[in-house]
Amino acid sequence: MFANHLHQKLEKLYPGISRGVIEQGENPRNTYNQEIQKQSVLLNIGGTENTMEEAFRATDALAEAIKEIVQEP
Repeated sequence: MFANHLHQKLEKLYPGISRGVIEQGENPRNTYNQEIQKQSVLLNIGGTENTMEEAFRATDALAEAIKEIVQEP
């Protein structure tokens, strides 16, 4: 699953940055439209306790991890 692969890559590059993966449940009220596209991922970056600078740094880390995954053979 892509989400788990992304989590593992983030943990390799930046240990502790990811809080893990929560798989879509069977409750249709908790899908956030992921059922529309089978290969979708919902990402939460930062929270109320984070600054915008921290969120931007996390986004840079996420971009690096995705780039590495896309470039894998």
